[in-house]
Amino acid sequence: MVKRLAAFNPLDRYCKALSFMGGAFNPQAISSGNTFTILNESILNVAELAKERTATELGADIAQIFG
Repeated sequence: MVKRLAAFNPLDRYCKALSFMGGAFNPQAISSGNTFTILNESILNVAELAKERTATELGADIAQIFG
């Protein structure tokens, strides 16, 4: 379901991170050793989401102060 959600929302980093998380614990990923790579991709997407939200919040705060 998370893969479908990510496919329908390609720019949503949260959906993308969830999609990676779902794949990380797939038996194929575990047996091939890709679990850590997949988890890393998930972490990077969550970090980008946090960065975007923080930048948006700071921009709104600056606009409120100077606007």
